[in-house]
Amino acid sequence: MKKILLVTTLAAAGLCTRSQALQVDSFDNLSNLAWTDQQGQMSVDTAVKVEGTGSMRVDFPTAAGAGGAWWDDWTTSKDFNANWSSFSSLSLWTKVSDLAGTERIDQITIWDIPGHATRYNLTQPTTTAWTQFNIPLSSFIADNVAVDFTQVKALQIKFTTWDTAVTGSSSVWLDNMQLNTVPEPSAFALLGVGLTALLKFRKKQ
Repeated sequence: MKKILLVTTLAAAGLCTRSQALQVDSFDNLSNLAWTDQQGQMSVDTAVKVEGTGSMRVDFPTAAGAGGAWWDDWTTSKDFNANWSSFSSLSLWTKVSDLAGTERIDQITIWDIPGHATRYNLTQPTTTAWTQFNIPLSSFIADNVAVDFTQVKALQIKFTTWDTAVTGSSSVWLDNMQLNTVPEPSAFALLGVGLTALLKFRKKQ
């Protein structure tokens, strides 16, 4: 009986601690990647990365006039045609080249096949080190009609920068984007039942 209770408890613990993840992109290479790059500002950086062999790098080489400021934004998107309804959050790692300007990933938009969009605005980084964002899908705000996550069409990323430097450039990096799930409440309930029964059994011994 004790072995059965122990196995049940360990099984429940495994369910609770193991979350499922689907990698949206590792950004290790762009050769077979479907991300659009209309302006030629996107590349793979094999030196600056979180994991794997590379990250996506977006450069803003714009220069302002004397005493002026410059602003730029750039978007890229990728088609998926996938069912994301079983996932609860979208996580990613990002990094900026400096804090003098406001370069960052500004917004992420998810489109469904019927054409509805839902968006999330990221906060300005406070460090030049790699920073991870874990964004609940429930935090995305729909334009008008709620997005159907059972038929996701595409994901769009908007990069932006605004800098008061007279000349110069800035860069934003993106790495290891994935979808995540949280353990089902029933798994936690099963763990609680197993632990309670095991404790009661041990007291009787």
